[in-house]
Amino acid sequence: MDKHQIMEWAPFTIKEGVTKTELLEASKALQTDFLQNQKGFVRRELLIQSDHNYIDLVQWETMEAARDAMNNAKESPACFAYFSLMKEASQEQPEQGVFHYQVEASY
Repeated sequence: MDKHQIMEWAPFTIKEGVTKTELLEASKALQTDFLQNQKGFVRRELLIQSDHNYIDLVQWETMEAARDAMNNAKESPACFAYFSLMKEASQEQPEQGVFHYQVEASY
């Protein structure tokens, strides 16, 4: 892993009534219809903490790529569909609750 890469940490809680199948379908659409097309995208992992609590862990080549994707998310139907399943997400402010960290060391 390039030490200058950026890790995006985006914890979220799905809304009551949203099934795991619905989440995974929207997650796959987000991946294929949006993230894979973003410049500087490296990889993404969807982590589960409990039945309703998840984390998107996204790796970017640069901070600029991560920020550009945040801006592009405001216009993405795939992002809107994915965000609509979350309690705290906002299509107008996709950066809300999302944290970016530069990789300092990798072992």
